[in-house]
Amino acid sequence: MALILVVDDEKSLRLTLTDALQREGYNVLTAADGAEAIDICRRLSPDLILLDLILPDVNGIQLLQRIWRAGGPAVIIMTAFGEVRSAVEAMKHHAYDYICKPFDLDELRLILRRVLKEMRTHQEVERLHEIGEGAYRGGVFVRKSEAAKSLWQIVKRVAASSTRIVLLHGETGTGKELAAKALHYESARRAHPFIDVNCAAIAETLFESELFGHERGAFTDAKGAKRGLAEVCHQGTLFLDEIGEMALGLQAKFLRFLEEWKFRRVGGVHDLHVDVRVVAASNRDLKELVAKGRFREDLFYRLNAIQIAIPPLRERRTDILPLAAFFLQSSNAVFGKKIRGFTPEVERRFERYDWPGNVRHLRNVVDYLVMMETEELIQPFHLPPEIAGAVGTRDARMIDTPVASAIALAPDGSVEGNPLQSLAEVERAYINRILKAVGGNKTEAARVLGISRQTLRTKLAHDS
Repeated sequence: MALILVVDDEKSLRLTLTDALQREGYNVLTAADGAEAIDICRRLSPDLILLDLILPDVNGIQLLQRIWRAGGPAVIIMTAFGEVRSAVEAMKHHAYDYICKPFDLDELRLILRRVLKEMRTHQEVERLHEIGEGAYRGGVFVRKSEAAKSLWQIVKRVAASSTRIVLLHGETGTGKELAAKALHYESARRAHPFIDVNCAAIAETLFESELFGHERGAFTDAKGAKRGLAEVCHQGTLFLDEIGEMALGLQAKFLRFLEEWKFRRVGGVHDLHVDVRVVAASNRDLKELVAKGRFREDLFYRLNAIQIAIPPLRERRTDILPLAAFFLQSSNAVFGKKIRGFTPEVERRFERYDWPGNVRHLRNVVDYLVMMETEELIQPFHLPPEIAGAVGTRDARMIDTPVASAIALAPDGSVEGNPLQSLAEVERAYINRILKAVGGNKTEAARVLGISRQTLRTKLAHDS
């Protein structure tokens, strides 16, 4: 059960809270002043702190700042009703929430449950961050070609610099997210969160709350204060994919954030300051969007201070086979296969093909081949038609299979149906095949399909 530290100089309150919280099943520690609280935090690492703002040896806000800078637990401020202004000031310094004395114990129980639940979510994010770094370290940033070597050197230099705004530009599937992760994990920010946000996947009405958070009562369902992604990402990297899809109304607030590194939660009246690196990415021409009035010119120039172009795969053909080999190894692990490699003819066709969907296209093709084939080597007749060439070159037994007759890979790695099936039917069938192949794991299925987990959930919901 959670370990809660109560910091208050009133002995009667400490005893009352200890008794009430222990009956709820919590483990409780108490401290009468700031020095004792710091000592307990250092030795026992409580999960949550209930902190009075007025202590005999230190100002509560000063103690709050010290706890926060040390990466300590969430803090809920306890304050007298007449000192609400001080509590609101504490929220500026990263207090999680506050409660006014004399408080109702039922209200306190609800706040504790909510905050501890959010803390568990935050810990899960941290765990996924560690997994993410492990995946990045064990992942692939192939750089055999001169174009990829040059890109890697640029990314390394920018990662090591103090710059806080980077714009990535490249075609769909070129690996902008991988470059963003490299900018994070190769920098001094690597120990802090890497948070990615798809600007096209969040409804405009929710985006501001997701990015900047909200205060209790800011809108109907705002039962408590919520930290936004920008705040959660403090000292880390905030990756905004498809930045060109951000609504114009939010662009002005986002520009202010980039200029001053401060923001207000929805419903808030005070500014919060954070230290983050913002990496924005787009596969669209932002200048063209500016000309059409769909993207703010001042925001474009603010983002464009350092721009990194991600080259398409057709401009770095010597990377194709190393990438294919890496994806083959990964796909074998996912699908439980033991395909050893590609024949020389398949490799030649891979190198000749332009890969309009870029790295993601190549990954999807390899995933598809591994999922569908059982032979030790991938043969030319196993390839999708657009890579293999004319249909007549393919093996007759391949053409006769239900999968080959119903499904073919499109240039972007998605699926095309035959004339006897609608696109929706073919897509649904292919998604179900992938889900079955990965044992129903939606996260893995989304990775194989090259879509977000949210997009997969949406497609499955539409099918149900």
